[in-house]
Amino acid sequence: MPITNQIIKQYCQSPRTYHNALQLQKSKAVRNLHIEEAYESDFIIAGEVIANKRLYKVKMGVDEDRVASECACSCGQYYWGICEHQAALLLEYVDQLKNGILKRITSKRIKDLIFDIAYKSKKEAFKSKLNGDIQVIPYLKVDYKELKVDFKVGNQKQYVIKNLNEFVENITDEIDFEYGKNLKFVHDKEAFTNDSQQLIDFITEYVDNYHHVAYMSSYHYQTKAIRSIILSSVDLDKFLEMNKERVLTVVIDKQEHLCRIISKNPNIKFYIEKSEKGVEIYRDTSTIIMMGLKHVYEIQDNVIYTSDQKYKKEMEMLLEYTNRGEERKVYLSEEDYHTFCATVLPVISNYSEIEYKEIDFGQYMPPTTEIEVYLDAPENNYVTCTIYGKYGNEKYNVFEKFNPIEVYRDVKTECSAYIIGQKYFAGVTEAKEQEQAFFIKKNDNLLFHFLESGVSDFQEIADVYISDSFKNIKVLPSPKVAIGVSLESGLLELTLDTGEMPLNQLAGLLDSYKRRKKFHRLKNGQFINLEDSSFSTITELADGLSLTAKDLKQSKITLPQNRALYLDKILRESNEDVEYHRDIYFKNLIKNIKAVEDAEFEIPTSLKSILREYQKNGFRWLRTLTAYGFGGILADDMGLGKTLQIIALLLSQKEEAKTPSLIVCPASLIYNWESELEKFSPELKKCIVAGTARERKKLIQEYDQYDVLVTSYDLLKRDVNEYNNILFETEIIDEAQYIKNQSTQASKAVKIITAKVKFALTGTPIENRLSELWSIFDYLMPGLLYSYNHFREEIEIPIVQQNDEVSLKRLHRLISPFILRRLKKDVLKDLPNKLENVIYSKMEGKQLELYQANVALLKESIGKQSEDDFNKNKLQILSELTKLRQLCCDPALYYDSYVGGSAKLETCMDLIENGVNGGHKILLFSQFTTMFEIIVKRLDNLKISYFKLTGQTPKAKRYKMVEEFNQDDTKIFLISLKAGGTGLNLTGADIVIHYDPWWNISAQNQATDRAHRIGQKNVVSVFKLITKNTIEEKILNLQELKRDLADKVISEEGVSSASLDKKDLLELLG
Repeated sequence: MPITNQIIKQYCQSPRTYHNALQLQKSKAVRNLHIEEAYESDFIIAGEVIANKRLYKVKMGVDEDRVASECACSCGQYYWGICEHQAALLLEYVDQLKNGILKRITSKRIKDLIFDIAYKSKKEAFKSKLNGDIQVIPYLKVDYKELKVDFKVGNQKQYVIKNLNEFVENITDEIDFEYGKNLKFVHDKEAFTNDSQQLIDFITEYVDNYHHVAYMSSYHYQTKAIRSIILSSVDLDKFLEMNKERVLTVVIDKQEHLCRIISKNPNIKFYIEKSEKGVEIYRDTSTIIMMGLKHVYEIQDNVIYTSDQKYKKEMEMLLEYTNRGEERKVYLSEEDYHTFCATVLPVISNYSEIEYKEIDFGQYMPPTTEIEVYLDAPENNYVTCTIYGKYGNEKYNVFEKFNPIEVYRDVKTECSAYIIGQKYFAGVTEAKEQEQAFFIKKNDNLLFHFLESGVSDFQEIADVYISDSFKNIKVLPSPKVAIGVSLESGLLELTLDTGEMPLNQLAGLLDSYKRRKKFHRLKNGQFINLEDSSFSTITELADGLSLTAKDLKQSKITLPQNRALYLDKILRESNEDVEYHRDIYFKNLIKNIKAVEDAEFEIPTSLKSILREYQKNGFRWLRTLTAYGFGGILADDMGLGKTLQIIALLLSQKEEAKTPSLIVCPASLIYNWESELEKFSPELKKCIVAGTARERKKLIQEYDQYDVLVTSYDLLKRDVNEYNNILFETEIIDEAQYIKNQSTQASKAVKIITAKVKFALTGTPIENRLSELWSIFDYLMPGLLYSYNHFREEIEIPIVQQNDEVSLKRLHRLISPFILRRLKKDVLKDLPNKLENVIYSKMEGKQLELYQANVALLKESIGKQSEDDFNKNKLQILSELTKLRQLCCDPALYYDSYVGGSAKLETCMDLIENGVNGGHKILLFSQFTTMFEIIVKRLDNLKISYFKLTGQTPKAKRYKMVEEFNQDDTKIFLISLKAGGTGLNLTGADIVIHYDPWWNISAQNQATDRAHRIGQKNVVSVFKLITKNTIEEKILNLQELKRDLADKVISEEGVSSASLDKKDLLELLG
């Protein structure tokens, strides 16, 4: 709403105010009206009003066409509403606005900016003449009532600073100020000396604080000139610290003295003069004493002595008392001589010279203080400590209250004893019928701490008296435990000897140690100090061997033989803190297991020239464990021949006419085991437990006709009851991670099987959780890692959640003798640059039916054709061969509606998972790009990263993927034959999988060479996946046995239609 005359009338203090305003406006009393910029309003209407021959300066803030609160008039009327001068200004504003003659002036901000820049230029010109030689000189004025500082400023001639407010403003605004005809300069801080700049900061801080305090304490605060700084105790410390390097002018009784400031305690002379029935104490008044917050200052002979803080603390009160009034004397009555001599006099004597006048205090000096401490145990689990201060023939309980004026007590010495008691005891007795004393009641921790340290602390400052009942409470050293270990009839015997301490107290002692207690309290009330490393050994043995309190009470403890290596490791690591003895049989067991390489087990003749050196050591390790009835995990890296080492073990057992063994593996690996057994141990009678339930039952019943039975986890679950009464020589589980979940039927089934020894094969004994390791060892040697609940609470949770090194070390000690793991880098000298493996899988179910049906149709078709017809239909026949190869890979490649499984796909995924879990990178080759689509779905489900390269991949993207694969964490590279068989450098991978056999073996080798080439730092493992009893196996045989025929039927692109005849084809089909 715009401002109108009616609105102005409403704002006026009264109708008369408005009437007078109209008269002023009509008489042209309003001058210089203009618009200014505002901070709190939209704008300000400013001007002057002449009334009654006086000039009034008027401002009116306007906010959104309303009169705002930012209004002022020099008439000083501050009632409700606007005065006549303000109203006249607004009336003139409305009139000029209406007639369009309103004047606006330059914004104040712009004016300030113009002035500031111009003024700064002027200042800079003057500043160029500054030399930094202007001094601010302080004058410390001392009198009885106050300490204050005045200041002068100048160079050759000094002028008194009469107004410190003005001085601070001049420096803040860098004003060019004149003190007199000989001193005018711009007050920039750089104009002053360094010492003077410190004083300027001191002055500025004081002035600011002064105005702040004055403003906060008064409603009518007005700025006053400050000529002097009145020094508080804080200011005095600050001022003298600031001037300690200069000669300071001190004014005393209007006389100036040039004083140095030094850090040295004052040496004030005191007088003690005999007076009526007492003495008067006073000090030498020829020196001046000043009291700061932290220091005492004495002015003497043009030196200001500065005390340390201890002097200030101890002498302050006395100096204050003797520094008051003109008399400056304090009176001490005769009856208080004793307490004065015991308390105040030593302090004065320590710091000052004392002159005695007609008085000798020798007879009043206190006797030597003696502290007596009495320790007692009046009740069971209750001890007391009574403390006395003894002064000649007088003795006082330190808890006894007293009047220090009436009785002398050496409070400082008594308090030192009191503080020791307070440190070690629970509290103070409150019973009225007995003397007060410190006590400990039913608190073993406090009592042990006192016995260990408190008694000796008291003995350093006091005479300590101990009652007979207290003497019975002793701290005994840790008993030395001797351990004996022997081996007899496949069992360990452990004997413990605790010397004088009964064995039935050992369990409690170890429990106290486990709870990290520093002591153990015996039943007779005595303490055993547990701060001894020998108990760490005993505790670890008790925990690691899962010994119960009942076990520890016995003189002999029987343990399974498989604990021997753990026990030996603990004893050897005890660093002679524990005495132990091992019999010859125990020592031999340890020696044989540790010296596997020297074991005298004969390598099977047929494998001597085949096994590499590390595989021979692996065989010896297996045989050594078998000899002692131990199981173990063979955890060699992929491609190092775990299967071959097991075959060597089985052959050696056959030579010794052992009972049959059982191999359990994933279904995808059954026929791979069959092939490996045929290849390396044809003399072993093997039985593949497969077929219908009836067929499998019959095979199991005939187990004793074979050397080794091979079945799958899935079939074992179904047939587990058929194995009830069979004792196998050895049970071997391949890909042991299949039993990582202890609750699965597969895990339960392998554990039900009875065997003299059990082994597990896996490249990844732990994939995600420690419970997986427990499940495998529960199969190998039940109880080695305790029950699962015990394992979880004592091993798994502390390691996983608390990163507990003790638990981790215990686990390692328990399992390390039973795990053999070699990585390729560990056995490089025994390896070729490239390890080639053929992995077989066998079709079942719908996949087998489809394959057999298509082979039968093709053979029937070829059989009916004449030679001429055969030659005409070669392309169609080659198409049928490709179809058979697709069925080997996965029938879904050809039949869109196929919903069955693929034996080879499962084998491939097992390989991939094992490789990835083992930290490897893999190249996967196939001629069928559609096969990648199936594999990719499985990789996505497993969250395994991959790249895929086919003929559709742009060249630029190919090389980018290759570079990234060699450097990042991508695990799998899927590559089609034609797109990536040559020209790529993929040395980041160390595993190559050929999903389907390539007809041209040289092309297959070229693909392998993507990883196995210059720059490769690792041994490359090559896996060829072959479906057993199919065209793939026939082609592989052709490549290996009939190179001439293979060359005849195989061309670079595949099977040559020109050279292929009916005989060759029928040989391929089988």
